[in-house]
Amino acid sequence: MSPEQSPELFTYRQYPRLEPVGYYRKGGFHPIHIDDVLHNRYRIVNKLGYGAHATVWLVDDLVSGRYAALKVLAADVSKVSEVAIHHRLKQRQLNDGGSDGQEFLVEYVDDFKLEGPNGTHQCIVTEVLGPSIGADLDDIYDDKQYPIDIAKNVVAQVMRGVAYLHSCGVVHGGKWSVP
Repeated sequence: MSPEQSPELFTYRQYPRLEPVGYYRKGGFHPIHIDDVLHNRYRIVNKLGYGAHATVWLVDDLVSGRYAALKVLAADVSKVSEVAIHHRLKQRQLNDGGSDGQEFLVEYVDDFKLEGPNGTHQCIVTEVLGPSIGADLDDIYDDKQYPIDIAKNVVAQVMRGVAYLHSCGVVHGGKWSVP
């Protein structure tokens, strides 16, 4: 069979837990490789994950010597500024030292814009967090019900974090929240 007749040459197989290749298009994701250095400061170490609007990477901060998480937004959504929310929260922390509940929010480190073949991408650097709570609990408890004391602690922490956001004038309204 000639290459022109072979359907295998034109079949794309989506690997589990990887973002669709179609996300890498004009207005979409920025192509990143391990060991790339972004903003002359952040060396890419590994991919932490992706969502509908961004990829998240473990980076080595060459200035501070610490690891951080780098979120690279798709170009189409980089115009909606998540950065403005981080700046507002950081300013509140500087003004009054924060308040009860702030410790349940991710720590903002830096932000910058990245020009690439698919457009301009907003990048947000934060502290590195662990896996999602749901993933951890599902691994531990499988199909069993979570122990009530763990459920109460998780709910209490989420409520304190959301209350802190509200005290700062930030409301999580879904996909397009802007202060």
